[in-house]
Amino acid sequence: MGRSRRADCGRPRSFRRALRAMLAIVAVALSLSACGRVPAVSISPSGSPSADSAPSTPPSPSPSRTAEWQTYTDPTYGFSLSYPPTFVLDNPTTGPLTPGWLLERRIVDAQFVSGYPPGDIDFGVYAFDSTTLDGWVRQHTGPCGSPNSKEFYWDNVVNLSPVTVASRAGQAFDWDQRSCGPNLVLHETVFLFSNDTYVFRLDWLASSADYSGTIQTTGQQVIQTFVG
Repeated sequence: MGRSRRADCGRPRSFRRALRAMLAIVAVALSLSACGRVPAVSISPSGSPSADSAPSTPPSPSPSRTAEWQTYTDPTYGFSLSYPPTFVLDNPTTGPLTPGWLLERRIVDAQFVSGYPPGDIDFGVYAFDSTTLDGWVRQHTGPCGSPNSKEFYWDNVVNLSPVTVASRAGQAFDWDQRSCGPNLVLHETVFLFSNDTYVFRLDWLASSADYSGTIQTTGQQVIQTFVG
């Protein structure tokens, strides 16, 4: 499904779909490598897998929230949030976003920015066109393979539940892509801002179990810095 949401998760949907599929391929290849059935897979700067042996990504401690964190401020939608100094923020979109999806950005550890990361954090802004936040999530959940022209940002939403984040009422859920192909689950949180005009979304994912704890903790820290 698209995310030209994120045009796939946050990259236009087609891009996001390709990205997640690539992560799934890497995860499977690394798993098989551990069983001695295929050579270890590394990622070239172009993002293509190669058969060259490469060391696995070591687990790294999640950064502590400090005054040295960098701050992203969006002048169009009037919000800001902070992220660790060892991470970089970029624009992962490569084409037009799905209707109603207004902004997409990625936060990724700088050591992985020129290759294929074992995980990352994505955030975006959407128009709020429903009466409730959980209703908005359901309204924009569509079937696998929905075209980018449709306002569907996810396909298989599970574990939808209310949360409080950054002193705001929100909704958390998992985007389980396994029923539609990629062996991936994205962990999403959404809430309203700007007088309930917009929805802010942040999610994290990891293709490596060793990296999952690091990127989850970092994502939870980042979202708590939201001001808007």
